[in-house]
Amino acid sequence: MTPRDETIKVIVNGQKIEFSIQEELTIDRHDIDSEILRQSAHYAWFEVMRERCRAEKVQAEADLDDLTYDLDEEVRSELRAENPKLKLTETAVKNAIRRRQEYRSAYRRIMKLEEYDRLLLSMVKALEQRKEMLKEVSRSRHIELSGLNAEEVDRIKSNLGMSR
Repeated sequence: MTPRDETIKVIVNGQKIEFSIQEELTIDRHDIDSEILRQSAHYAWFEVMRERCRAEKVQAEADLDDLTYDLDEEVRSELRAENPKLKLTETAVKNAIRRRQEYRSAYRRIMKLEEYDRLLLSMVKALEQRKEMLKEVSRSRHIELSGLNAEEVDRIKSNLGMSR
């Protein structure tokens, strides 16, 4: 396996998704029609997975906010019990909350979802690039199949901004 053929793993709504960048983006020049037909479905699937990931991240952020609110009073009570004369500052309470394992776990979950979102976004952008490549390959194939001589093909490609 080459570095380009790395398998990407993401988890969206508890569903583990694995895909190979190389396999997803490869274009079979001998079956352009099938490649064109599957492009939109392929793009839509990755975009839907990205939207689900983003929705899950928004929910995880809301859960972290709820957890922070719930822990606030608990942490204040504990700090007062440890030292009743201690003046509680927002910074001290916030730091105590952030040291809690449940807070750290929730925060790490958000960070992981952000990573998954970036990976899925990269794939969506790559599929947009793939769409453009399919257009160029299809256009080139059409010119080649039209029976034009090499000089005419070169002139048309030049006008279209395509190199031979």
